[in-house]
Amino acid sequence: MKRINKISVITMLMLTALVPSSSIVYAIDASSSESAEEVISTDTAETLNSTSSSGETSTESSSSTSSSVPSETKNSLDTSDAKDTWQSKDAEETSETTSSSEANNKDEDEIVITEDMNKPMGSGMKGTRRKRAAYAYGDPISITEANRPPKNFIDVSSWNGSLSVANYQTMKSYGIGGVVVKMTEATTYQNPERFAQVQNANAVGIKVSAYHYSHFTTKDQAIKEANYFADTAINTGLPKDTLMINDAEEGSMNNGQLTANSIAFANQLKARGFTNVLHYSMAAWFTEGVLSPTQLGTENIWIAQYPFEPTADQLWHKNEGYAAWQWSSLLTIPGVDIGVGVFDINADYTGRFTSSGGKQYDDLISQKNYDYNAKVKVASEAKKHDVYNGIYNVGPGVSSMGKGDIYAGQAAHITGYAKTSRAEFLRFAIGGKTIGWMNKQAFTPTLNTATYTKMNKQGIIADASISNGHGVFSKANNTAEDGENLGRASQYANQVVTIIQSAKLSNGLTTYQFQLNGKTIGWVDSRAFGTIFDDLISQKNY
Repeated sequence: MKRINKISVITMLMLTALVPSSSIVYAIDASSSESAEEVISTDTAETLNSTSSSGETSTESSSSTSSSVPSETKNSLDTSDAKDTWQSKDAEETSETTSSSEANNKDEDEIVITEDMNKPMGSGMKGTRRKRAAYAYGDPISITEANRPPKNFIDVSSWNGSLSVANYQTMKSYGIGGVVVKMTEATTYQNPERFAQVQNANAVGIKVSAYHYSHFTTKDQAIKEANYFADTAINTGLPKDTLMINDAEEGSMNNGQLTANSIAFANQLKARGFTNVLHYSMAAWFTEGVLSPTQLGTENIWIAQYPFEPTADQLWHKNEGYAAWQWSSLLTIPGVDIGVGVFDINADYTGRFTSSGGKQYDDLISQKNYDYNAKVKVASEAKKHDVYNGIYNVGPGVSSMGKGDIYAGQAAHITGYAKTSRAEFLRFAIGGKTIGWMNKQAFTPTLNTATYTKMNKQGIIADASISNGHGVFSKANNTAEDGENLGRASQYANQVVTIIQSAKLSNGLTTYQFQLNGKTIGWVDSRAFGTIFDDLISQKNY
């Protein structure tokens, strides 16, 4: 007996007064037809989420094609079960579409892709975009959120609607530099929104690339689909230097010949004058050899894999030389809610997808000379982050010096802070030796507590030979993470200053806040003073 879920019952009750009873029966039947192999349960998803981990780079184990959850999915979800998970769990979609698995039992020439059944990029994981919110993985991610991987370009299909110039202007204001527009699917579908999606992106200076959702299972079919793609691109007005993408994720394509067929597809596009060709698919198909990175070239691969909680220092597959990484399908952009209202978001590792070209650097928002003590976190946390010889990815010449777990558990002194459009980084020293820069998340502060007392005394900063051994800080020494180092106390040597506050620290030391000529300067260790005068409590002429 087929299972009727809660949504189906509610749907039946709501529709009773609106549609014929036969339609209701059909909806229940369709929505209850899902199998355990086609979906990952909520409980399973929660379990996977609780075991996720992240890092600048990650090496995930290969997954198997079975009804159980692949081991790779413990850390992330890629688009590995394209054929199985495409099937819609929604009654409306089931009644309106013919599944690709059924269609692929026919000769490919007979596949007729309708608007309702056309598949956006990454369909294997996301399901149809129209109903994606019901079963897509993870929570929506706003383009305004900090500490996320690079948000360089999006990809769109008809499900995203007729994007306007104003829509693209908004995207560009948030840093989007490229859009990959769906042109075609198989040999029978053309995206009806492609003209507006291309022309309006061009109007605001966002780089346009194009993709074809492939179904080919032979070289001959690959050539036919490549020609259909090329014809449509020309019809849409795309120049021959456009980046053309083979979206190879359809389950039926996995027949042991996909790499050879994809090469035939790319070669035919090149024969038509489109020489800039890449291949897109889920991570598992590349790690398991369904598609060969060696034969295709990692620089010609756009890889999809979704962390449960993507963070800025995750740059999955970058060190392997891949061209781009699709890291979420749930990006929201304030003011752009046309179509399904969410977008795939991607990191462009080589600049081929974005307007600026070349390597993509992060913005350096602020940089300060902080001064406080900290401890490098345990190895399991510290190994998620690299140690760099400069502020990460804000310009050329910065490279990794190894993983942070080399210094796990060690006491560190923080001497610098930098905030970039990617994350916050700290410069640190161990044992008096500067090591480098690492993500702030790799450290735990070890700060002093303080007892403050108001004062109004005069004092003289000691001679430079003494005061040069002490720093001046914006806050009482080592009591806050954002305490800045303002230089050495020797710059005020032998000057008379006014002490306005003292702080008795938990480490037993005392530090004073002082003014010079009525201007508050900062805090300095009491040992930097040569003389501190007593308070003149009262004076009278007896």
